[in-house]
Amino acid sequence: MNDVLLEYVMKVNRFTPIPSPSTQRLHNVLAVVKQKTAETPKTIIKVTNASELAAITDTTAPMSLIEGGLTSFFALPMDALTLDSAAITNMSEFDYFTILIDPAFGDEALAGLTLPKGFDGVVGISSSDDSLIKEFVKKENHCAFYQAEETAGNNMFKAFGSLLAYKKNKWTNQQYIAMDYNDGVSSLDTADDLFEIRASFVLSSPEYGNRLAFFVCGGNAGAVAIAAPYIYQELITKLQGSALTWLNLNEPDYTTAEAALLENQLQKVIDKYIESGQISAGSIAVTADQDNFVMSAAANVPQPKATWRIVSTMSEGE
Repeated sequence: MNDVLLEYVMKVNRFTPIPSPSTQRLHNVLAVVKQKTAETPKTIIKVTNASELAAITDTTAPMSLIEGGLTSFFALPMDALTLDSAAITNMSEFDYFTILIDPAFGDEALAGLTLPKGFDGVVGISSSDDSLIKEFVKKENHCAFYQAEETAGNNMFKAFGSLLAYKKNKWTNQQYIAMDYNDGVSSLDTADDLFEIRASFVLSSPEYGNRLAFFVCGGNAGAVAIAAPYIYQELITKLQGSALTWLNLNEPDYTTAEAALLENQLQKVIDKYIESGQISAGSIAVTADQDNFVMSAAANVPQPKATWRIVSTMSEGE
């Protein structure tokens, strides 16, 4: 308790600011799996161990999400790949930014995949069909792993598990991390072909073992670094939260001067992403409109980049 004299001299009314928004959604993933039996309910469950997954499916590959670093994930058992089905009883109860599809559904089902209404996140599949992969990754936020059929998508699940575990408190592209399974990519020609169609894939080296050689998703101008959609979405959420907190604390009169103060507050959020190396640059402009209750903001954030390969030419001199 503060001293009574201090309270007498200057009584302070304490104000509790609005808490920062949660970004947990970005780390949550839904694995859609082939249901164990026809009687298995089409209901999303939270999975923390292998026995919980085994109760709804014979597929084991999603456990590689936990091997990658996650402590849990959501799983949805289905007989057919109809994510917009009314038969899914609790779809709206869970919040996730990533959907990964069990390759056991087959390439035909993957090619005709329809996402839940309103879903704006990342979706991943695994296939050994180059044509399917090439077409799939043309869509924004769509990721397709090349796989050997017998690996059942394990490398895809582990790669996303490592990405979503958010090590070192920032998004990274998981470049060349060690992987558990050999997907049959061991020649430079094959790797080049997969790189050209923008397939995500694991390259097996005699010296370095199985390494994640490429991990991307579709974007507006072609393939983008896998971390890009997560960085963008997190940045948007934190900008919105920062604006809400500032407006709540300051109750501005919507003047040009206060627009500049808000702009400075939001720029600090962007600058943290620049300092961490997640984006290379970014700026925001806030202006007070004629309407006393509206400010206009425009953010300019370049596409996050990743250096995946170095193409070099060496000339031998005398």
